[in-house]
Amino acid sequence: MRRYFATLALAGLVAATGSAAAIKPTTSLAATERSSASERFVFDVYYNDRRIGEHEFQVQRQDGEVRVQSLANFVVRLLFVPVYRYRHEAQELWQSGCLQSLESTTNDNGDRFALALQPEPSTASTGLRLSKWAPEPTTVTLTDPCPATFAYWDLELLQRGQLINTQTGDVGPAQLIDQGTEPLGGTMARRFTLDVEDTGQIDLWYRASDHQWLGLATQRDGGTLRYRART
Repeated sequence: MRRYFATLALAGLVAATGSAAAIKPTTSLAATERSSASERFVFDVYYNDRRIGEHEFQVQRQDGEVRVQSLANFVVRLLFVPVYRYRHEAQELWQSGCLQSLESTTNDNGDRFALALQPEPSTASTGLRLSKWAPEPTTVTLTDPCPATFAYWDLELLQRGQLINTQTGDVGPAQLIDQGTEPLGGTMARRFTLDVEDTGQIDLWYRASDHQWLGLATQRDGGTLRYRART
């Protein structure tokens, strides 16, 4: 379970293939950043048929900037006794489709993480400095001139070459595969599979008409962990 929850803040190298490369969502960050807009995504999170928490995303677009806040809060109980707790909070700032800054904190059942992405303080460098404080303090400079996180809320961004895990700062290869359209709770949806190395597959659903994010599911520890959009 712990490994999965870190994956929900996934970062990886995403190589979009086939029809996925032709995705042009009407709600894409790049297409709407010039206007003021606000989106809120709230998902109830289930492990098999048992609700274990929720994950909320707030996306604010104004004057060329996009600010994203996310909060995940899960509790797994066994015979009504909490056996696992997870809380993850992140703030992101984007401009022209590129991540400009990131701050996150995570409590993974007692294991604490903190992450920050900021411009390099040196005027001689144009990169971004990624600082991590767990499991031990480390700092690296990203070479990608236009980095991105695993922005499930914007399908177009999932085709980017390099993505950052907002919990750990790790980077790993993955592949986004278009699985076509299918009904989802009375709505025609387009399903994609994100094949992540060393983690497994994550299915993502988006409304076929405008590619609004509707759900997520993956197999973990012998069960299914699922995001269901709250209506």
